Amino acid sequence: MLQMVCKAFRWLPARLRGALFNLNAHLQGFVLEPDKFRQRMQDCDAIISRGFALNFFVRGCSQTLYLDVFVQNGQKAESFTQYITEEESYVTGSVQDASDERDRDIHSILLLQNLERKTTIRIVQTASFPLLTILQTSCTTADLNFILCDKAYSLFPALTIQKHVFYPLRDLDNEGGRRLVEYAHQGWTNRDFNWPDWSSEGLKGLGHRRIGDNLSLVVHLQDNVGTPSSTLSHFIEHSRCEITHESLSAQFGNSTRRRRNFGATSRHVLTLTAKKISSYSLRRPLTDGEFSGWGNFVRERLSRWTRAELFKIAPGARPAAFDPAASSIAFDENDLQTFTQPLSWDYADDQLPRCHLAQICECLHNLQTCANIGLKWNLKNGGTNHIVKDTIDILTSGRAMVVGYDVTHPTNMSNEKSAAPSLIGMVASVDKDLGQWPASRLLLRRQRNQDRLPEFLIIYRNGVSEGQFTQVLTTELPMIRKACDQLYAPKQHPRLSIIVSIKRHQTRFYPTSGVNMDQKSRNIKKGTVIDCGVSQARYWDFFLTAHTALKGTARPAHYTVLMDEIFREKYGVGDSAADQLEKLTHNLCYPFGRATKAFSICPPAYYADIVCERARVHRPALFDISDAASTTTSAYQPVAPSTNVQVHPNLRDTMYYI
Repeated sequence: MLQMVCKAFRWLPARLRGALFNLNAHLQGFVLEPDKFRQRMQDCDAIISRGFALNFFVRGCSQTLYLDVFVQNGQKAESFTQYITEEESYVTGSVQDASDERDRDIHSILLLQNLERKTTIRIVQTASFPLLTILQTSCTTADLNFILCDKAYSLFPALTIQKHVFYPLRDLDNEGGRRLVEYAHQGWTNRDFNWPDWSSEGLKGLGHRRIGDNLSLVVHLQDNVGTPSSTLSHFIEHSRCEITHESLSAQFGNSTRRRRNFGATSRHVLTLTAKKISSYSLRRPLTDGEFSGWGNFVRERLSRWTRAELFKIAPGARPAAFDPAASSIAFDENDLQTFTQPLSWDYADDQLPRCHLAQICECLHNLQTCANIGLKWNLKNGGTNHIVKDTIDILTSGRAMVVGYDVTHPTNMSNEKSAAPSLIGMVASVDKDLGQWPASRLLLRRQRNQDRLPEFLIIYRNGVSEGQFTQVLTTELPMIRKACDQLYAPKQHPRLSIIVSIKRHQTRFYPTSGVNMDQKSRNIKKGTVIDCGVSQARYWDFFLTAHTALKGTARPAHYTVLMDEIFREKYGVGDSAADQLEKLTHNLCYPFGRATKAFSICPPAYYADIVCERARVHRPALFDISDAASTTTSAYQPVAPSTNVQVHPNLRDTMYYI
């Protein structure tokens, strides 16, 4: 999903092919195909839930550990109980009364104890497939695990405790974990780190196996009857467990540090993360340690993640406590004003598996790079990064569409290749928030606005010099009106305003007093508009410095109104119409999608320029000449148009170009 973000992802497919257990591939199905994934879960024989991570992943607790295993009542429950008592040395304890659990489909509860290990297993027998019982019983499905065939899969989300700091669900109270945290604090990236595993002392005293991912202790099945084991029932009845400890290696820079070998051959394993780690239960590291203040934040985030996940379940099978109408799944109202979740995201706080992919990217320790990727990713998925509240009434009514288009011409090319065509890039707003600017047709805007076409078209034309103003009115304007004839009914054509934006000019402005000066850059203050004195008498034009120059003298954008059927008619001739247009142009400079400050030129015009540049890349046969070709021959041999790169149909109505 993030293939376009960083070249560091190129090594991922090879690592996945060599991984002992591809956890990420299974999580991909959970996120991308929830219905198909849930259908596969119908083949599960048992589900492990609730205290699983705390009791069997995290050691060092003196109190008795508990594990809940939900099994369907009948042969499966009997086989599982037989296996636990005979092979794992557990003793049958009491049978708890489950009469008050009938509403949650629980048939009975059997306790099995192992005094030496100080562990207790509660076998919860359900009348039907136990998944729904788990959802109704657990406070959150984030700790839900299930056994399928001879593997156990974990559906844990990666918790975000602090900004850009992810806490996977593993224990770090060992030498490897402490060393891992130390290297992470020193700035090491996570692509070279392995999961911190148990220390040798912990492994010697570990009387049971860990199941979960490829870095767990691997359970090899020894088939006693000569037939392949395919289900958990077969595994319980006809196989015995043998625990094999892997010899894992962790690479730090150019050196390799190998863990102790416990008798097994070394295996190539998949590394997912190298951030600080703790258990889901938020035990000592989060309750009494460095991050004690984040407990409520994490619990709220888990609750929201869980409710969003449960929305995937059919309404008839969804627990009553998680009603879709509940407002707790939504973002905070203040967040909604500045951030809109993309429609393609199935649920909030999506950490699976996108964060696993993102964490591999070595540049994520840079917060600025993180923010840049996040802004672009949200735009590509249909989200809105910024919203300007105070804008003109034409936009708030939803009856106007802002359009930007640009034309790029081939320059600095050989005579043989000078016949390369000019390319046109066009973008348009699709809603009144002006957050999305897909490079597509007018029909998309119509689909998203209750099948209504806009009454006002405000067009920002980029890349035009003063000598080409007449060409815009005599050549391009008739083509725009002809296109409107094909969509609009007679006498219902939209009103047009065409504004040309020019950035390549030599006009500069300097502050004449300290009141008008930005104290940091010593330029004129951002948002300054000059519409008299230096403007031309024959045109309606103005200069706008919407941004703060990072270096040197700020260069204002020059806007010229070639035709106006909107502002003068609505606001009257004079200062009122000019003020409204200047206000609109200035406000548009702020919601530029991949920046958090005002941009120097109106984004519709700049978006169109980016589309033009992308269009050149899509046509290498016309615009690219290799060094080898230029040294051997000067003849231009164009490639067939079919070799040009085409935008995928699923991306045509998105901001794929950003």
